[in-house]
Amino acid sequence: MPKYRITAFGECNPPLAYRAIEADPEIGLLLPCNVVVRERPGAVDTVSFMDPVAVVELVDNEDVRVVGQEVRAKLERVGVSLIEQSKHVGCSCTTALR
Repeated sequence: MPKYRITAFGECNPPLAYRAIEADPEIGLLLPCNVVVRERPGAVDTVSFMDPVAVVELVDNEDVRVVGQEVRAKLERVGVSLIEQSKHVGCSCTTALR
């Protein structure tokens, strides 16, 4: 099995997080801010994000759902950008909403 380097970090968008917390103060525990990057020597292999829409479905609040959809759209754009960048440096990169 190949060895991978795993990097996990939190990356919240403060204005969107604030809107979600304003709509439901308890949502703070569910904010999908984690990103996991799996790398093998010389290349990023996978970038994974938690699906914010799936998480905010746990809360029955339309305002929170709207924020979750905005966050998902932003993460999808980041994923597409990473895939495009990886093509330019000669590696294959996939993204996944989990």
